[in-house]
Amino acid sequence: MLPVNPSVHVNSEISETKRKEDTMEIRLDARTTSAEETRALGIEVGDFVFLDPRVEVTDTGFVRSRHLDDKAGVAVIYGAMMALKGAGVLPAQDTTILITNYEEAGHGGSSGLPAGLAELLAVDMGAIGEGQATDEFSASICVKKTAPGRITSR
Repeated sequence: MLPVNPSVHVNSEISETKRKEDTMEIRLDARTTSAEETRALGIEVGDFVFLDPRVEVTDTGFVRSRHLDDKAGVAVIYGAMMALKGAGVLPAQDTTILITNYEEAGHGGSSGLPAGLAELLAVDMGAIGEGQATDEFSASICVKKTAPGRITSR
């Protein structure tokens, strides 16, 4: 259960948005495109909604939990490193993986970046919201160029 346009990175008015029927939605752990498909899952208007903050992997392949963005980002980084190692492949460039205990890109971790760094990819979140080319199954890539030859992303 969440606001229709939930990302603070996209919706600057989210902190003032009242939680009411036309500003909230239920996000399902299944892909459906019609009321009939949703009802076929046994979901009906008036059903109870239970909130569980623990991590759960559903039988439909969804990972459900609160505050997954950073945890999921670290899991993706580790998964990529394991896939490279398993395939016996080395990156084409010198690669440094830096995982900090701060959420935002560069905060607390910028002192650990190697000299001569040419590119930086920061894994944080995929913003879902109005004006973004995204939904629950795909994400926008947020990119920001800060100086000639330097690109940062959140």
